[in-house]
Amino acid sequence: MAAPQVHATEEAPTLLPDLTVTAATRTERQVERTPAATEILSGEDVQRSGATMLDEALRAESSIYTGADGNAFSIRGGKREDVLYLVDGRRIAGTSSRSQVLNRIPVSHVERIEIVKGPGSVVYGADAVAGVINVITRRPEPGLEGGVSAQAGTPTDADGGERYQGGLYLGGGSQDTRFRLFADALERKAYSEKTTTEPDGGGAPSSQTFDQDLRPSADVYTLRGGVTHWFTDRFNIDLEAGFLTEERQARLTQGSGPGNIEKFAAVETEESDRRDLAATAEWLATETLELRYQAYESHYEFDRVRSHLAPQDFTSDAANREFGLREATFTERVNDFLAQWQSAPRHTVLTGLEHKQQIYQDLQPEDEPEHDQWVGGGFLQHEWQATDRLDLVYGVRHDETSTEADSTSLQAGAVYRLAPEARLRAQYAEGFKLPELRSFHVDTEDGQGREVRGAYVIDEDVGKDERHELDPESSRNYELGIAGDLDLHRDVTAFYDIGLFYAEYDDRIGRAQGNGDYETFKNVDNARSQGTELQFGVAFDPQLELSLAATYLDAIDRDSRETLPDTPEWTAVAKALWTPTDPLELQLRTRYVDEVRARDDWDSAYTLTSLDVGYAPAAWDGLRLQGGIENLLDEGNDSSLRADPGRFARAGVRYDF
Repeated sequence: MAAPQVHATEEAPTLLPDLTVTAATRTERQVERTPAATEILSGEDVQRSGATMLDEALRAESSIYTGADGNAFSIRGGKREDVLYLVDGRRIAGTSSRSQVLNRIPVSHVERIEIVKGPGSVVYGADAVAGVINVITRRPEPGLEGGVSAQAGTPTDADGGERYQGGLYLGGGSQDTRFRLFADALERKAYSEKTTTEPDGGGAPSSQTFDQDLRPSADVYTLRGGVTHWFTDRFNIDLEAGFLTEERQARLTQGSGPGNIEKFAAVETEESDRRDLAATAEWLATETLELRYQAYESHYEFDRVRSHLAPQDFTSDAANREFGLREATFTERVNDFLAQWQSAPRHTVLTGLEHKQQIYQDLQPEDEPEHDQWVGGGFLQHEWQATDRLDLVYGVRHDETSTEADSTSLQAGAVYRLAPEARLRAQYAEGFKLPELRSFHVDTEDGQGREVRGAYVIDEDVGKDERHELDPESSRNYELGIAGDLDLHRDVTAFYDIGLFYAEYDDRIGRAQGNGDYETFKNVDNARSQGTELQFGVAFDPQLELSLAATYLDAIDRDSRETLPDTPEWTAVAKALWTPTDPLELQLRTRYVDEVRARDDWDSAYTLTSLDVGYAPAAWDGLRLQGGIENLLDEGNDSSLRADPGRFARAGVRYDF
């Protein structure tokens, strides 16, 4: 959350978060005049927390639920797959389940992170069912600028879990031509504990004792670069390319597999690469009309294999074979056109056309064909400042698809400023999502040895003798909120934001047992979530700032009434930022996560307290020394925190010029 700033208005001194956002409406808009609940993490927030990847930034700064390993994630009861992930406004490809997506977006040189809570299908089309996260990277000014960062961290007690990170940014150029280059590297060692298996049959030994990795090792390397050229003051073209490569490895207990072995030690290796290409043209046609066209492709390749950790312990020939093979590619190609017209000083009209093509291919077995689907749509949005106090934002979108699952989405919101101390907002929004191509066509064996067949696959060997249909997912979200800025006493200012929401999700897709010896994808449930979101901050200018972000969530299956996975009833982050002197900054963070359902089990509640320290010596302009201790009190947990190595100390340095 950005530090509040004091501004004067004609009415009274007031505390405003001096920020504009783009993710909610795809136009630059002041956050306090945006109907959708939008949370902003500034680059300073992220740097202060010591986060290296997006999952760490969200866990440190936001009340959104993010699991200890960064893989479990939920916004307002929506699944991880129901969130649209953007980098500089563009989609990034990944697996259908969005597994590890938060763990491969570096944040070492971000300008800000925008989190829109609730559907966004009017302006983004398919996939924005539960929310939108847009990571906005640094943009250069004329001249030469840059930054480098390095960080190392280690558990204070546990074996393994060490982390090393390095980041580089270089940008600049002339008034007409500017370039930018980002590079980031993360190496994290596995965190493990001694485990003994007790297998039964299949030629396995009576037991195996090994170091089981509770969080896998990870090597993630990212490189992005771009150039923007202004042909005139009104027309520019931007070109960008990016590349990511990563490897993750984990030693684990295999639940089932070749030879009908019940339990044995295995090692899983995942390798993946992502390539991103983008071209954007912007033209200010008149003083009131701006046109923007972009075409981009994001291509992701994924390869996974499992094998026995100690095949010499077995008598069965199956121990010498690899299993759980998965090799697949996912591609998204997008053509997107936007026209923004300010028809009058109080009216802004945004219209757009988008065509998105998704391509999926499973390379195991080798003869699996390539599959694709497309969705194309157009939308119209009107932003109207009806009076000096009332802002209205509403829009409609219609999408047609290659699967004939057409959709029309609506969105309408209002902000009414009673006074600087009270701004009322209301929002209704709809979302939809096409079934992923993998849900129709996958034909493989998962990491646990279970046969998985898509809805359209027929395989009589496992008992799947007919295809079945999948309906698109959809959502509806209602919210009311009140926010304001308070001038409490002299240099003491505060802000607050309280929101109530109710959301329904229909035809949610998930894996389910088929009619034979296999699992498939079906519309498994309809869900409902409701709750309250709170943000509060107070600044005792200029040395002390206190803030709190909390979420109460009641999320259930509407049919069974069971609590949804990854939806704790309470999550909260409280922070105290103290600046005793200009060079020195201290921040204390406390995060609470209530008990949460993880698949068919429950993880217990936990509270973590962390300390962040920053020092910027006056003699070295641009230099900042950073450090901190995560889980300062070394709190334990028998479930969620098994992914974290207890108390964790880190130290780093950053230099910007």
